[in-house]
Amino acid sequence: MSVCKQFDVGVSFSGNDRPSAGALQCKLTDLGVKTFYDHDFKPILAGEQLTEKLPEIYRDRCELFVPLISEDYRASVWARAEKRAALDRALAVDGFVLPIRLDDTDIPGISSTIGYLDARKNSWAEIADVI
Repeated sequence: MSVCKQFDVGVSFSGNDRPSAGALQCKLTDLGVKTFYDHDFKPILAGEQLTEKLPEIYRDRCELFVPLISEDYRASVWARAEKRAALDRALAVDGFVLPIRLDDTDIPGISSTIGYLDARKNSWAEIADVI
């Protein structure tokens, strides 16, 4: 069964990286990109089983999965669940994952050979333009 894509981009991040995620989300919104950013969807997430709902959104409702790669991301239980769901979809859809590096942390499951954007070398506006 085909699932309707609600979002152009799903930004996945650790709680400690929320300022970076918010900056990216603002730039994407300015460009008219429909972005899933949890803070903006509190009403639809309230009362939901987030361990099921968030992975479903990232896997099935987004055209592009954008994880903000960092040491905090690797340590985050929530980010791990979102990443697992997205990687399931990435098996069938080339180019579904576009990592953005905040540091040099390796993330299990995300190949170091995937082309990425680097937030240390590019502004959020430049990154949003590429997305």
